[in-house]
Amino acid sequence: MQDLSIREAAAGDLGIVLDLGRKFFNSVGWPGGFEWNRQKVIQSFMLFLTNDKFTIFIEPSGKGFCGVTVQEHFFTGGLVGNEMFWYVEPEYRKTSLGQLMWDTMEEWVKEQGGTHLAMVALDDSDGAKIGKLYESKGYVPIEKSYLKEL
Repeated sequence: MQDLSIREAAAGDLGIVLDLGRKFFNSVGWPGGFEWNRQKVIQSFMLFLTNDKFTIFIEPSGKGFCGVTVQEHFFTGGLVGNEMFWYVEPEYRKTSLGQLMWDTMEEWVKEQGGTHLAMVALDDSDGAKIGKLYESKGYVPIEKSYLKEL
């Protein structure tokens, strides 16, 4: 397998973000009411390119991407990073790409002055495995989210 690398996304990477975003969206299995909105993804991507509190990292040939933000914690004022999405093509999940993205998100949050990073584990068949992986890297579970269509 070839060497894998990632970099921050640029405007010319919109096609990669749309392709991987659609795959991520479809893999999540969102409950009723959520539909893929290509125009919103384009609008959000362009906004995120100009926001220094959010970034998207991509593998340049489209094997994976992740998004991370940093913001003040509501109760403490400390800067906390939040993984917004993290997707690696299935055939590359046993490579170092996912770990490279994770390490890069952590480093980026630290560079922004962040002291913590919150990661998400989807509530699917891999969620428990991902949770155990997070815990093995020093993360602790703090809450579980629930979603209801209104």
